[in-house]
Amino acid sequence: MGELTIARERFEQSLALYRPEMHDSQIAQYGTDLGVAGHCYHALTLWHLGYPDQAVEESYRNITLAPDGAHPFSQAYALFVSAWVHHLRRDVSAPQPQAEAAIRLATEQELSYWAALSGLMRGMSGTLLLSMLAEAYGRNGQREAEQTVLTEALELVDENDERAYDARVYQLQGELVYKEKRPNSKKRKPPFRKLSTLLASKRPNPSNGIVNLFTLMQP
Repeated sequence: MGELTIARERFEQSLALYRPEMHDSQIAQYGTDLGVAGHCYHALTLWHLGYPDQAVEESYRNITLAPDGAHPFSQAYALFVSAWVHHLRRDVSAPQPQAEAAIRLATEQELSYWAALSGLMRGMSGTLLLSMLAEAYGRNGQREAEQTVLTEALELVDENDERAYDARVYQLQGELVYKEKRPNSKKRKPPFRKLSTLLASKRPNPSNGIVNLFTLMQP
């Protein structure tokens, strides 16, 4: 487990042996196209090894491979992983088309597993995009715009029950209140109280910037 260099070599070897004409028999035996599965894991391995551009290329190659077999499960698999790779790269708008396509396909074909995962990915990407936009407004001193975007992000978190970036959103909300230099304001407490609960539940690394910020800004 975790031997990524070896994993990359094994995926490349197996993909070199892949023969599309064996597709039907593989689906019957394994439930998915092994070529698609191999490209999916290969793309994720490349990202973890520090090759984000190659990871994207591999994920796109996978999407072009999947429709040839017209196997919905494999197609949804490929679309989801492509969205995932873009999400890992923080390409904030890029995951949306693949996630939407995966949701449509999975819904049509009653593939509840991929529909649920792709829906989660869509929500995560939206929250990430809004948090980055709010951060940009904050750096430019546009506090009213920053607050508007953060409010939208918090509504999205609650609507989708999406918890991948909720701590980041509450961190930015707390920073905004702190920058207003009202240390006794009641507005200051809710973001940090919520952030404290989230940090306790996530058990983050003490070196995490969110933890350091929270500790620094306590009353």
